[in-house]
Amino acid sequence: MKRQTYTPEIKERAVRMLIEAANDYPLHSTIGYVSPFEFEKRYYDNLTLSGIAA
Repeated sequence: MKRQTYTPEIKERAVRMLIEAANDYPLHSTIGYVSPFEFEKRYYDNLTLSGIAA
């Protein structure tokens, strides 16, 4: 059976859909009681501030 390959665009869209779906769930203490969207935003903001390209 041939393994299915996906373009980077399809992979990114799938991840974004999962994040959007996760935002409908209750907040979790592990990520500081913020939504997954807010956690991801803070993560990438911190990378930018530290000079690391995302």
